[in-house]
Amino acid sequence: MNRVFGNIFIAALLLIFIELLMFLFPLSFAAEENTIKNLKSESVILIDAATGEILFEKQSQKKMYPASITKILTAIIAIERSNLNDTVTVGKGTGS
Repeated sequence: MNRVFGNIFIAALLLIFIELLMFLFPLSFAAEENTIKNLKSESVILIDAATGEILFEKQSQKKMYPASITKILTAIIAIERSNLNDTVTVGKGTGS
């Protein structure tokens, strides 16, 4: 029983140590030089949702058409969060 307790204790200490390291040295998902050079997208923008700060952009003002996944996700959200019997009016300048 002491051996099992000792293993659990060591595993708990290791977990606490790993969590401490993750707190002190958080992984950065910001664009690094190497990643930016390999980016193949024509246009991109990365915005911090909490602050609204633009973290990275590349031709973010360029007019681009939404990808298929974006269209599918939009349709799913519209179906889940709306009444399909409602009438929706879209203004003239909405698509431009």
